Amino acid sequence: MYSFTDSTCTTKGNHIINVYDIVSVGSSSGSNYQVSQLQTALKTLVTTTTAETWVESLWADIFDLTVGAEYTHSNTLQSYGLWNLSGTTFQKGLTSTSAYPSSLWTVRHPPSKIPHSRNTNRLMLYIVFS
Repeated sequence: MYSFTDSTCTTKGNHIINVYDIVSVGSSSGSNYQVSQLQTALKTLVTTTTAETWVESLWADIFDLTVGAEYTHSNTLQSYGLWNLSGTTFQKGLTSTSAYPSSLWTVRHPPSKIPHSRNTNRLMLYIVFS
């Protein structure tokens, strides 16, 4: 997840990145695909004190972040998801640590709006602080 300090999304306020070691696409039902993911870390960077306060409050102040320094929290968490790629639209379900979800989120991402990086296979959520 990325947030920005401006409405044009050019100045990053923070990022929170889930790092996955193993992502496996399994059985399909129509256009829905079951996906298992092994999360190995959570990386967080804040670039302003406003973002620092916001991110720390998201995690109930269990992390003490420093502006400009990326924090990495190592963990191992197996999760299960549901992805759908239908025509030109990508949609995913909430993840669970116990079972594959049975339904998708209502948010759909047309290809021109899927945030991505050329060097990774990350799907990113963008939030703008105004």
